[in-house]
Amino acid sequence: MPGFIETAMLFERFPKIGFYLNVGEFTSCELTPLSSEKIEEMKKKLASLTLQNKLLLYVLGLRRGEFYFLLKDWLAQDAKRVLLFWEEDLAVFDAFARCPEAEEVLKCRQVHLHYVENLEKWKDDVVRLAFQFRVVGVDVIGGVDADPDRVEYCRLEILRRHVVSEGFFVETINAAECPRNILRNLSHLPRASHVNQWRGAFPNIPAIICGAGPSLDHSLEELRSVDKKALIIAGGSALSVFSQANVEPHLALAIDPNTLEYSCLQNMKLKQAPFIFVTRLNHKVLSLVADLPLGCITSQVGGIGNWIDRDLGLDQQPLTDFFGIEEQSVTSLALHLAVFLGCDPIILVGVDLAYTEGRLYAKGGLNEEKIDYETLKEKAFQTRHQPLWREDVYGNQTLTRLQWVMESSAIALFAKYYSDRRFINATAGGLGFDSICHLPLKKALKDSCQKEYDLRERIAQLLDKHRLPVSKEMVKAFQERFDQSVQRALVLCRAYLKEIEKGNIIPTGKMVLYEYDLQEEPIYQFLLKETENCSELRFYDSEKERLARKWKNFLEILLDLSSPQEE
Repeated sequence: MPGFIETAMLFERFPKIGFYLNVGEFTSCELTPLSSEKIEEMKKKLASLTLQNKLLLYVLGLRRGEFYFLLKDWLAQDAKRVLLFWEEDLAVFDAFARCPEAEEVLKCRQVHLHYVENLEKWKDDVVRLAFQFRVVGVDVIGGVDADPDRVEYCRLEILRRHVVSEGFFVETINAAECPRNILRNLSHLPRASHVNQWRGAFPNIPAIICGAGPSLDHSLEELRSVDKKALIIAGGSALSVFSQANVEPHLALAIDPNTLEYSCLQNMKLKQAPFIFVTRLNHKVLSLVADLPLGCITSQVGGIGNWIDRDLGLDQQPLTDFFGIEEQSVTSLALHLAVFLGCDPIILVGVDLAYTEGRLYAKGGLNEEKIDYETLKEKAFQTRHQPLWREDVYGNQTLTRLQWVMESSAIALFAKYYSDRRFINATAGGLGFDSICHLPLKKALKDSCQKEYDLRERIAQLLDKHRLPVSKEMVKAFQERFDQSVQRALVLCRAYLKEIEKGNIIPTGKMVLYEYDLQEEPIYQFLLKETENCSELRFYDSEKERLARKWKNFLEILLDLSSPQEE
């Protein structure tokens, strides 16, 4: 019977699709082979993508699986690559299974078929797939006759969800990085102020949130003139830009755990502004501010940070009750802080979220080289870095990237949520934000910054009044408890892996006991548990491979945490 083998393979590999083919209602169709002209169109579509740095490609439309045959070499080059056919019509699956090409497509374990059961809730499918296929480097292409506008709309939605998933995944494969930073930064807590106790300290005082976008160059002198009229909050790379211009913010923020944060801040030269950090910050950064007052924001870290907050009796409530899944930067934390402090209005400056004038940063930032679309496209390994063209605040085309489009949306949602505050975008260029009015900085300052305040004296009083209730002895005791939990967990992981090596897939009594004991450990509850479903699992792994990979991932994290680290 033609198509019998292919149909059986479809049901075996994708039982959910098989179930819907049995119970669903659809009108049978035939899928005729494509013309040579159509095949050439498909090749051109593929050529427009940068696939050498991608691990997952969505194809919106299955047909006879034609894209598979054009991508066989791409799949063969890396066993981690996945070709995912997204199909919304059951009839197409039925017809596909009867095509002679289906057998070869279905035999490839790197091919995945996905049926969108509910078209009204297709975005829910995107979320599930983004966390099922946890890879860095994703793209989307339309099927043979797909509507270009719908493809672009779906593409952006799919990529945005994968950016969120990618963030979890990247942090998971570097799962020991944040805990190492946190543990090293604990020694600074006894001299830090607890910023979570500053709620409402600047009621109805204007706040200016400063990013490091290229347009900041045009705003620094005007910011210097309002030192006593608005609370100036600068974060990350903006601190180096401020230092070069000899402008001092009132509050300096830094949050990123990676080494790039240290590179960005090496040229920072603050004189008196308190340096506010979260404990996951790259530990080398605090060596740059040894002579500055410190402020620490608790409750913003998660994982090991939650363990520390609970263990040391620190505030575990976030600064605000808004949670934006697409928030990605220190600018977002600065906005939360401004609302928490009671500031109003809140003015955004230098938050371009675009390559204004072809640059990434204002002068003094880490990278001042000119940037173009083709270069960005070639280097866009992570999905969040994919370049896009969008209209700026003046209606002109500007080059941006997916991460910044998402951040613009997140900031706009934040402003809507806190509609009782006035938000103003005074950035001289860039993407802008829906729901936030755009004004020239001079006018925004003239309208909003009339009164004078002794802001630096008020900050000094806050720093002194709200010291973190943490001593050196408390820090040492926590570090000992942490190390002990890691060592106990290491013993359990090694014992479990030995059982797997014996060929045990169905958990034995020993394995159940080891897993139960591990789950009782704080290091599991506050770290390993978060990585359990986010390690690099492939959808075609066997059950034994999945089990071994999960426990090996635990072991690698624990070994990393227990090994001596270079200073």
